Parts: sequence; C-alpha cells; structure tokens
Amino acid sequence: MKHFHGESSLKTWIYRIAVHEASNRRRWWFRHKAKETSIEPTPDENGMSASGMGDTLVDERESPFESVVHEEVRARVEQELRQISEPYRTSVILRDLEDMSYEEIAEITQVSLGTVKSRLTRGRKHCAGV
Repeated sequence: MKHFHGESSLKTWIYRIAVHEASNRRRWWFRHKAKETSIEPTPDENGMSASGMGDTLVDERESPFESVVHEEVRARVEQELRQISEPYRTSVILRDLEDMSYEEIAEITQVSLGTVKSRLTRGRKHCAGV
C-alpha cells in the first residue's frame, strides 16, 4: 500500500497489479513450461484418450531383470555346448545359434548333407537338458 499514491482509484491500482502479475506468469510459462512435453495421453475430439508422447518415451532397452535372465541363459547354453564333442558342437552352433541352412553347414564343414544332419541329431541329444 505504500506505493499507492492516489493518482487513480484503489480498484484501478489493484487491477493493474493483477494484470502485471498475469503478464509475468504468462511470460514465465512460455519460457519454461511451453517447452515441456506431457507424457499423459491427450483426449482427441471424440473425448477418447489418444496416444500421447508416452508411447515415444518408452525405453526400448531390456530391463536389468531381463539382462540378468539373458546372461544366465547364455551362460547355461555355453556350459552345455562345452560338453559336446567338437564336430557335433560346430554343427549345433551353426544351425541353432547362427541359423544357417544344412547346405551352408555342409559347405563350411566340408562334409555331406547326411553327415550334417546326423551330427545335429547327436549334438542335440547331448544338450537335451537346455
């Protein structure tokens, strides 16, 4: 009240203060809040909730739990593969882990197609516990 000099009515003076404060808040809003993006879904014109930024802000990487589970599975598979003797292990790895065809495996290992199939069958029997 000490800044009120009586040059206008008290009502006009208080109104001017309110307008000035609103203007300051609006300026602050455009500088700070307008740059923020809500992750909440926004309703569309039908009143239904449309998918907002929440869908694009999802972390696609695996969770720490999934990472530990995958590491345990990987370690178990490696442990089982170490127990298979060499010609069978190579065939199982190329077919089941590298997803190669029988023909590609036969070419790489320089054996017949029948040999590849028999090595896969025997190799898989050794690691049937996986």
